Amino acid sequence: MILVLTGAVSVGGYLLSGLDKAPLENKIKSEQNQREMVGIVAQFKGYAFAGTKDNIRYLSDNTPLFQGDKVITGKDARLVMKMRDEAVIAMGAESEAVIQEYRYTPKEEGGKGVIVFAKGILRFTSGKLAQLKGHPFKVETPLADLGVRGTEGVVRLGVGFDKKFKVEIITMQKELIVSMKDGKGLYSVKKNESLFSHRNTAVRLATREKLKAIYPQTMVRKISPLARQQLMQNVAQSLVDQGGSRSREVAMNELSRFPDAIQDVVIHAEKKLYEELEKVVDKKLDYDENEEKLAKDVAGQIESLIPAEKKGAVQLLLKERESLSVQDVSLLGKPSEKQQLEVIMGIDEAVNRFSKGVSEEVKTGSPLEQVIRRRAEKVKVRNDEAVREMGIDLEKAEKNSKNIKDSIGSIDSPGTLLDEASTEERKTLVDELRKVPSSLDILAATTRKGVSPSQVMTDSLKRGMTVKEAIQAREAEYESIFKKALH
Repeated sequence: MILVLTGAVSVGGYLLSGLDKAPLENKIKSEQNQREMVGIVAQFKGYAFAGTKDNIRYLSDNTPLFQGDKVITGKDARLVMKMRDEAVIAMGAESEAVIQEYRYTPKEEGGKGVIVFAKGILRFTSGKLAQLKGHPFKVETPLADLGVRGTEGVVRLGVGFDKKFKVEIITMQKELIVSMKDGKGLYSVKKNESLFSHRNTAVRLATREKLKAIYPQTMVRKISPLARQQLMQNVAQSLVDQGGSRSREVAMNELSRFPDAIQDVVIHAEKKLYEELEKVVDKKLDYDENEEKLAKDVAGQIESLIPAEKKGAVQLLLKERESLSVQDVSLLGKPSEKQQLEVIMGIDEAVNRFSKGVSEEVKTGSPLEQVIRRRAEKVKVRNDEAVREMGIDLEKAEKNSKNIKDSIGSIDSPGTLLDEASTEERKTLVDELRKVPSSLDILAATTRKGVSPSQVMTDSLKRGMTVKEAIQAREAEYESIFKKALH
């Protein structure tokens, strides 16, 4: 579930407005100086952290982001942030950026957004800030500043063999205005164009391969909790088939106790999800190319057929149509449960490879519990080492993150439902949601066309259910959908 941050301020899932805003905002204790909350983590994969030098926080879904946060991502990580003006900013693996300033005041139609990008890959879809007069949203890099004007773009920043910065900027929608530093000029980079600057600077048409690579490098693809449960069941059955466990129930019990043991199998499944994403992107690029050719043909026909006095009006309509066009591949898009299940059912080789290794150890006399535990411990050591290489104290970062969540709440509860609830009802709802960790996935998966998760919950409550009963009803429905998808 993605929480939209508009004129009201959203804190840990609470949509604040009117009288509710002040008391809950007072609960925000971002480090020592109560920095302003500017967005949330919409999606993540792998390790990502944010904060200041003395207070780094571990990031996960729906955790808050504050003005002044330095945001870093680890190897193979992805992070998607939803800002308070509805802008979406995504970072790929081993990337670093600072939210230097992010203010949006819709009533005064004012604000300013400055993202200082230091390395890696960053993709952005601008929000309401970029639509304001003067377009007060920009992305700064050591080589160039990007003026964002209601568009979507990508920045790659690295260091060449000569140890000098190199930057590549690609516009995916509309236009970016790029101001090179050190007086090297002002450039217009239009849709599907690329600006590359190292020793020299040039704008040219982006290759299909470069456009195609952007999506898997900046989008989150990971299996859901229920899909992971199904994968675990497949592994458990494979352990039985290969003689590593006397029963599926015994194997499931050990895998549930040490879920990290199957991390490599999960990684394999997620790689398959990225492969499926690449197929979708290929189709999208084909569609875009064909649409562009068709648009040119239509424009030519209009030019020759319509009266001169009506050409202006028609051109305005065409321009409006272009502004309303949307991409088929969204940064916030997720694979469906059915797609995930299809992938999981198609990775028998990885499942059997894991089960074979475990079963061989069991046959030499090691108890299944010990073998599974050792594998989970190896994964933990590997993950901890990756975080240490980032210069992060993981235990401290997790503690800092928990402190922030405890002080402002971390449940991404349905905003409209909380808006309508009294203070006591809000507390009850949050308490109940905390008891059901999968509630967010349940709400998201039971969403119907045109019906938000908050409406689903509200409808249940209006039928006389308690909060707990409403959540259980969503869970039961989700389980039903999941089982049907298997058949």
